[in-house]
Amino acid sequence: EPGMRWFVCTYDLAVALRDKIEAWGPRLAIWDEAHKIKNDSAKRTKELVGYSHKNSRGFWTNEPGLADRVQVNWLLSGTLFANGKPREGFNALKMVRHPLGEDFFSYGKTYCDGHQVEISKSGKMAWDFDGASNLDKLSEAMKPIYLRREKDLLGLPPRIESVVPVELDPAARK
Repeated sequence: EPGMRWFVCTYDLAVALRDKIEAWGPRLAIWDEAHKIKNDSAKRTKELVGYSHKNSRGFWTNEPGLADRVQVNWLLSGTLFANGKPREGFNALKMVRHPLGEDFFSYGKTYCDGHQVEISKSGKMAWDFDGASNLDKLSEAMKPIYLRREKDLLGLPPRIESVVPVELDPAARK
Protein backbone atom coordinates (compact mmCIF):
# COMPACT_ATOMS: atom_id res chain seq x y z
CA GLU A 1 0.00 0.00 0.00
CA PRO A 2 1.32 3.50 -0.76
CA GLY A 3 2.30 5.25 2.45
CA MET A 4 3.09 1.98 4.21
CA ARG A 5 5.38 2.73 7.15
CA TRP A 6 7.02 -0.68 7.54
CA PHE A 7 7.17 -4.16 6.06
CA VAL A 8 8.69 -7.60 6.65
CA CYS A 9 10.12 -9.30 3.58
CA THR A 10 12.51 -11.93 2.31
CA TYR A 11 15.25 -10.83 -0.05
CA ASP A 12 14.00 -12.77 -3.05
CA LEU A 13 10.51 -11.30 -2.69
CA ALA A 14 11.98 -7.81 -2.31
CA VAL A 15 13.84 -8.16 -5.62
CA ALA A 16 10.57 -9.11 -7.31
CA LEU A 17 8.66 -6.25 -5.64
CA ARG A 18 11.39 -3.59 -5.76
CA ASP A 19 9.40 -1.02 -7.77
CA LYS A 20 6.35 -1.37 -5.51
CA ILE A 21 8.43 -1.10 -2.34
CA GLU A 22 10.15 2.04 -3.63
CA ALA A 23 6.74 3.54 -4.47
CA TRP A 24 5.47 2.74 -0.96
CA GLY A 25 8.34 4.65 0.63
CA PRO A 26 8.38 2.69 3.92
CA ARG A 27 10.37 4.02 6.88
CA LEU A 28 11.26 0.59 8.27
CA ALA A 29 12.15 -2.68 6.55
CA ILE A 30 12.56 -5.93 8.44
CA TRP A 31 14.58 -8.31 6.29
CA ASP A 32 14.45 -12.03 7.00
CA GLU A 33 17.36 -14.43 6.36
CA ALA A 34 20.13 -11.78 6.59
CA HIS A 35 22.82 -14.39 5.99
CA LYS A 36 21.69 -14.62 2.36
CA ILE A 37 23.29 -11.28 1.46
CA LYS A 38 26.88 -12.36 2.09
CA ASN A 39 27.82 -12.84 -1.59
CA ASP A 40 28.63 -9.50 -3.26
CA SER A 41 28.10 -10.84 -6.76
CA ALA A 42 24.64 -12.31 -6.09
CA LYS A 43 21.73 -10.49 -7.72
CA ARG A 44 19.79 -10.23 -4.45
CA THR A 45 22.79 -8.62 -2.72
CA LYS A 46 23.31 -6.08 -5.50
CA GLU A 47 19.59 -5.20 -5.53
CA LEU A 48 19.37 -4.74 -1.77
CA VAL A 49 22.80 -3.54 -0.65
CA GLY A 50 23.92 -1.81 -3.84
CA TYR A 51 27.19 -2.12 -5.68
CA SER A 52 30.06 -0.19 -7.27
CA HIS A 53 31.03 -0.32 -10.93
CA LYS A 54 32.88 1.66 -13.56
CA ASN A 55 30.60 3.95 -15.54
CA SER A 56 30.86 4.63 -19.28
CA ARG A 57 33.52 7.30 -18.66
CA GLY A 58 35.69 4.89 -16.65
CA PHE A 59 34.93 6.38 -13.22
CA TRP A 60 33.82 4.28 -10.27
CA THR A 61 30.25 4.99 -9.23
CA ASN A 62 27.95 3.56 -6.56
CA GLU A 63 24.51 2.21 -7.35
CA PRO A 64 22.29 2.39 -4.28
CA GLY A 65 20.37 -0.67 -3.18
CA LEU A 66 16.79 -0.93 -2.05
CA ALA A 67 17.94 -0.74 1.59
CA ASP A 68 19.31 2.75 0.87
CA ARG A 69 15.77 3.91 0.05
CA VAL A 70 14.44 2.84 3.45
CA GLN A 71 15.16 4.96 6.52
CA VAL A 72 15.75 2.05 8.93
CA ASN A 73 16.67 -1.58 8.17
CA TRP A 74 16.41 -4.40 10.69
CA LEU A 75 17.86 -7.80 9.83
CA LEU A 76 16.84 -11.24 11.06
CA SER A 77 19.12 -14.26 10.89
CA GLY A 78 19.95 -17.35 12.86
CA THR A 79 23.42 -17.56 11.30
CA LEU A 80 24.76 -14.09 10.47
CA PHE A 81 28.43 -15.13 10.50
CA ALA A 82 28.27 -18.65 9.14
CA ASN A 83 31.47 -20.64 9.65
CA GLY A 84 32.88 -17.88 11.87
CA LYS A 85 33.80 -15.69 8.88
CA PRO A 86 33.32 -11.96 9.56
CA ARG A 87 33.47 -11.29 5.80
CA GLU A 88 30.01 -12.82 5.52
CA GLY A 89 28.52 -10.18 7.83
CA PHE A 90 29.89 -7.06 6.13
CA ASN A 91 26.87 -6.51 3.85
CA ALA A 92 24.57 -6.78 6.86
CA LEU A 93 26.56 -4.04 8.61
CA LYS A 94 26.36 -1.96 5.45
CA MET A 95 22.56 -2.41 5.24
CA VAL A 96 21.99 -1.20 8.80
CA ARG A 97 24.39 1.70 8.22
CA HIS A 98 26.79 0.65 10.97
CA PRO A 99 30.13 2.52 10.77
CA LEU A 100 31.93 -0.82 10.26
CA GLY A 101 29.94 -1.28 7.02
CA GLU A 102 31.38 1.84 5.37
CA ASP A 103 34.75 0.52 4.15
CA PHE A 104 35.35 -3.16 3.39
CA PHE A 105 39.10 -2.84 3.02
CA SER A 106 39.51 -1.43 6.52
CA TYR A 107 36.97 -3.93 7.90
CA GLY A 108 38.69 -6.79 6.10
CA LYS A 109 42.15 -5.94 7.39
CA THR A 110 40.87 -5.59 10.95
CA TYR A 111 38.32 -8.41 11.29
CA CYS A 112 38.96 -10.81 8.37
CA ASP A 113 42.68 -11.31 8.98
CA GLY A 114 43.31 -9.37 5.75
CA HIS A 115 46.76 -9.99 4.37
CA GLN A 116 48.48 -10.12 1.00
CA VAL A 117 49.24 -13.41 -0.69
CA GLU A 118 51.27 -14.18 -3.77
CA ILE A 119 48.99 -15.39 -6.56
CA SER A 120 51.44 -15.97 -9.39
CA LYS A 121 55.01 -17.04 -10.00
CA SER A 122 55.76 -13.52 -11.23
CA GLY A 123 55.14 -12.20 -7.71
CA LYS A 124 51.70 -10.70 -8.29
CA MET A 125 49.97 -10.09 -4.96
CA ALA A 126 46.30 -10.02 -3.91
CA TRP A 127 44.48 -9.45 -0.65
CA ASP A 128 42.97 -12.42 1.19
CA PHE A 129 40.04 -11.65 3.51
CA ASP A 130 38.83 -15.19 4.20
CA GLY A 131 40.07 -15.39 7.79
CA ALA A 132 38.96 -14.01 11.12
CA SER A 133 40.71 -11.71 13.58
CA ASN A 134 39.85 -9.40 16.48
CA LEU A 135 36.50 -11.13 17.00
CA ASP A 136 36.15 -9.79 20.54
CA LYS A 137 36.56 -6.26 19.22
CA LEU A 138 34.01 -6.93 16.45
CA SER A 139 31.55 -8.38 18.94
CA GLU A 140 31.90 -5.33 21.17
CA ALA A 141 31.40 -2.94 18.24
CA MET A 142 28.22 -4.77 17.22
CA LYS A 143 26.59 -4.91 20.67
CA PRO A 144 24.38 -1.84 20.09
CA ILE A 145 22.82 -3.38 16.95
CA TYR A 146 23.06 -7.14 17.40
CA LEU A 147 20.76 -9.25 19.56
CA ARG A 148 21.58 -12.94 19.71
CA ARG A 149 19.48 -15.56 21.45
CA GLU A 150 20.31 -19.23 21.74
CA LYS A 151 17.54 -21.66 20.80
CA ASP A 152 17.13 -22.92 24.37
CA LEU A 153 16.30 -19.37 25.56
CA LEU A 154 13.49 -18.99 23.04
CA GLY A 155 11.24 -21.59 24.64
CA LEU A 156 10.79 -23.51 21.40
CA PRO A 157 9.41 -27.04 21.54
CA PRO A 158 11.82 -29.87 20.69
CA ARG A 159 12.33 -30.48 17.01
CA ILE A 160 10.52 -33.51 15.65
CA GLU A 161 11.97 -35.27 12.64
CA SER A 162 10.14 -38.01 10.79
CA VAL A 163 10.55 -39.93 7.58
CA VAL A 164 7.51 -40.24 5.34
CA PRO A 165 7.87 -42.80 2.53
CA VAL A 166 6.38 -41.70 -0.76
CA GLU A 167 5.58 -43.98 -3.69
CA LEU A 168 6.55 -42.56 -7.05
CA ASP A 169 5.12 -43.72 -10.33
CA PRO A 170 7.71 -44.81 -12.96
CA ALA A 171 7.52 -41.48 -14.85
CA ALA A 172 8.31 -39.45 -11.69
CA ARG A 173 11.33 -41.62 -10.89
CA LYS A 174 13.21 -40.37 -13.95
